[in-house]
Amino acid sequence: MCTLSFIPNVDGLILGMNRDEQKSRVKALPPKIRQLNEKISCLGPSEPNGVMWIAAGQNGNVFALLNWYSVSTQKIGHHLSRGLVIPSLIHHDSISSFKSALEHLTQNAYNPFRLVTFFTRLKTCIEWRYNGNEITFIEHFWASTLWASSGHNEPEAQHSRKAVWDGMIQQNNSETVASLRTFHQSHLPEKGALSVCMHREDANTVSYTEIEIGNAECRMQYVVGPPCRHGERTAIKIPIQ
Repeated sequence: MCTLSFIPNVDGLILGMNRDEQKSRVKALPPKIRQLNEKISCLGPSEPNGVMWIAAGQNGNVFALLNWYSVSTQKIGHHLSRGLVIPSLIHHDSISSFKSALEHLTQNAYNPFRLVTFFTRLKTCIEWRYNGNEITFIEHFWASTLWASSGHNEPEAQHSRKAVWDGMIQQNNSETVASLRTFHQSHLPEKGALSVCMHREDANTVSYTEIEIGNAECRMQYVVGPPCRHGERTAIKIPIQ
């Protein structure tokens, strides 16, 4: 359950992501620098077992994972965590090598997901969709875009949050870090299961991750808890190579 927003700018991009989870879910660790290989590092929060839902590479690429609840082919019983997908793929520099690796990876037993990839140097945004059986993809315009997932009426959550996005970001011509933060703190149309900053009896937004990529560096900020509460904040950065 997540809400992901993307705004391009002259130097790169800014991106925000609310992570929504059950209140019983294990508490995640704040972002840190992870060495992927001898050349590339990445930034990203994770759970203690290493699963990730968002990461930014030193190569300027950003990957964000959303569960895809509205697909009917959900696997019952044992399956691999979708949070293993990003750590396995974030080091790929080229779209072709990434595509090949993703196709190989999804031969394993994962539940459906959408993986949104931002190849910043190429100004290319591709949404990869795995329905539990096969991979398809959508190449989006390099323009402000929103994605949402929810285990509680996913189509309605997508529609509601998109309406808030259109009103607060696009119609106001206010595509800045400040407006991104305001959006991810939003309780419109009302505080609850459909709001961007999500609150339910059994689940809520557990963190907010913000990424800025420019010519020289990648900056990540991470807020613990629902962003409306302005919880503990971690800021970290790495140079772009």
